[in-house]
Amino acid sequence: MRMIKAVLFDYGNVLSHPGEPGRIAENPNLKNLEANSFCNAYWHGREDYDRGSVDAAHYWSQVGRKLERNFSTMEVEHLVAGDIAVWSILNADMLEWVSHLKKNGITIGLISNMPLELTLSIRKELWIADFDHCTFSCEIGLVKPHRSIYEHSLSNLGLKGTESLFIDDRKENIDAAAELGIHGHLFTNYDNLMKSAKELNLP
Repeated sequence: MRMIKAVLFDYGNVLSHPGEPGRIAENPNLKNLEANSFCNAYWHGREDYDRGSVDAAHYWSQVGRKLERNFSTMEVEHLVAGDIAVWSILNADMLEWVSHLKKNGITIGLISNMPLELTLSIRKELWIADFDHCTFSCEIGLVKPHRSIYEHSLSNLGLKGTESLFIDDRKENIDAAAELGIHGHLFTNYDNLMKSAKELNLP
């Protein structure tokens, strides 16, 4: 009998290819931005943005302050659009496996740290229909690795931790999920994941 009834996925760097925030700085509408310094500023205050504690205007103003830059309203719109774009390059192999799991009776969940604008964009995508429930940090005011974000997902899916596999690219997130009995796979690439899936008797 198969022990794993559900697979829970992270989004960034798992379902999507690694985001490259430095590419946002290449937008010709955002003049005089240097990629490395932009990347450093990008991660400053990102957790609050992902949690939904601050809105896009506040977050990007924080980024601007780190860069000694006061972004205009129009520039913020370009920044938000660029942010969505760099995190929207999908891993086709992973999405194909998600669909395969779904067709074979596996419950599918998503647990992601993500700001509102990206969340709204993703909820419009066709592939999201394969997911039985999505837990987005900005919608519940919690970010991984907080214990309650995993409890929220399990509760909405009607599952026990021991019945679930969680796939994430950060060890601290895997470790936090393990405290609830959730099996974990630290994602590095698709081939290694398929080896783990086989060991767990997943289709």
